[in-house]
Amino acid sequence: MIRHKFTKPDYVYENIERLAEFRQKRNLTQQELSTAVGINYRLLKCYELGYQIPVKQNYNKLAEVFGWQKWEA
Repeated sequence: MIRHKFTKPDYVYENIERLAEFRQKRNLTQQELSTAVGINYRLLKCYELGYQIPVKQNYNKLAEVFGWQKWEA
């Protein structure tokens, strides 16, 4: 099986690294943010802890809330 390596833009990593900070500045709990953007709570928690980086669709949902640059490419 051939695996394709897709690279994520640097700003994706930078924004997700600070996700908890952005969320707390908005006075949102993880559960509230999860519900607002439609991302599973456990998955959102994994993003905040640095265990996973979101796929483009989930990143863009977060970008809508926080005013981040959208992941287009």
